Amino acid sequence: MPQSRSFFATRSLGVFIAAAMMIVGFSVSAQARCDEGELERFLRNRAFTLSADRKIDLYARKIIRYYGDRNRSRRQVLRAMRNWEDRWPDRIYKFIRIADFAETEEGDACRVTFDYKFIAYDPNRDKTSAGIGRTTLILAETGNDYAMKIIAEYGKVRCRGLSKFARSRC
Repeated sequence: MPQSRSFFATRSLGVFIAAAMMIVGFSVSAQARCDEGELERFLRNRAFTLSADRKIDLYARKIIRYYGDRNRSRRQVLRAMRNWEDRWPDRIYKFIRIADFAETEEGDACRVTFDYKFIAYDPNRDKTSAGIGRTTLILAETGNDYAMKIIAEYGKVRCRGLSKFARSRC
């Protein structure tokens, strides 16, 4: 992982996004983009290293669900991501595994659920948060170019504590 300015690596997003970022730059059909292997490679290699300002391009103009909120704009989601990054300026996230993967019946959207380990630190508050989380993303073709974008994202912390971060399961 690339080093950040402080002792924790990466200035990346919180729990969210990850899987969908691989979509950027691909010009294949939706069927191919809903490939579990490609999503896993992306999560392992770079999903957790992008900032909120870069990740927001992966979202549709209207997000139908973003954690507890419905019908959010990209601007509202970006603000939430930036707030998270401000609250926890030093973060490490590590992909564990895809827990569930499915294409929708329509074939133009996919759902991926994945587990990850996290440790976050705020030097101003001298607070640490660590554990294992699970995030689900729904990706669908949107816009005039039918590009795959995140239309929904939700998740939860499955277990907390530094001892959990050291393992890969709760």
